[in-house]
Amino acid sequence: EAKKLGKAAKGVAPVSRLAVVGGGVMGVGIGLAAAKSKIHTRVKDLKIDVLKNAVTSNRKASKKVWDKWVPDLQKYLHLQTDNHGLKQVDCVVEAVFEDVGLKQKIFADLENQVSHTCILATNTSSIPLTDIANRRAFLEQAEHIFKSSQRYHNSFTMLMLDLDLFKAINDK
Repeated sequence: EAKKLGKAAKGVAPVSRLAVVGGGVMGVGIGLAAAKSKIHTRVKDLKIDVLKNAVTSNRKASKKVWDKWVPDLQKYLHLQTDNHGLKQVDCVVEAVFEDVGLKQKIFADLENQVSHTCILATNTSSIPLTDIANRRAFLEQAEHIFKSSQRYHNSFTMLMLDLDLFKAINDK
């Protein structure tokens, strides 16, 4: 999927800078896949040790391919514990553990840290998206972006996927 992030549909800007919030094995795995696709990636967690341990776990899991692209890691993957550089990213993927309150807090904080054109995404498997996002805040943000695009004569694309029941349907 990370390769698809780097290639945009006609008229849509590609994702060239990505951030992942949550430095566990899943978050770092997303970051590593993006870095492998030459997407400048920042992976943020509260503790640098968590990030380093997740990198080690991912390395052990994919030892054969790791050595082929490890030189690119220093250029494309940045591990951090602060919000440095978030204003410049095209997309943020939230990848913390399944705690709806924590996810809501992260999204509320991100809204003040990223640009108005940044895509905010979540990596959740058990929490309905409508529980994470505040519907009113979402509609206000969408209206603001729509009006801004009209004012500056920019194109406006919105993609919203709500796959709350995907696992249940897919498992049938």
